[in-house]
Amino acid sequence: MTHFARRPQMKEDLPALVSSLLGEPGGGYPNLARMAAHMCMSPRTLKRRLQAHGVRFRQLLDRARFRESARLLEQSELTVEQIALRLGYSSPANFSRAFRRWAGHPPGGYRRAGAGRFADAAPSPYRGQGSSA
Repeated sequence: MTHFARRPQMKEDLPALVSSLLGEPGGGYPNLARMAAHMCMSPRTLKRRLQAHGVRFRQLLDRARFRESARLLEQSELTVEQIALRLGYSSPANFSRAFRRWAGHPPGGYRRAGAGRFADAAPSPYRGQGSSA
């Protein structure tokens, strides 16, 4: 019976639920198909339900990756290359391009300038950023 009670809440808070699952430590960053399977729905259903909330899976994924990359740049001595690998990028150049798109600055510049200056740089899941899936 609890399963049915949670179902409407999942629909209402779907972007928040997906974001929280993307932010789980050590969970990696699943693709749309893996996230949908985890949530017991088809990829098309997940995509359609997120679109009903005005957000795309890729936007939520970008936001989660930005938050983790910013945290690692601020709080660790990991190199940009190590952070790129940890976030699942195939190369540091791909990560640097994505980070520059999110923050408006390359990762090294973000680290040198101090994160406080860019606190509002996180890509909004409700803007057009990161919408290329």
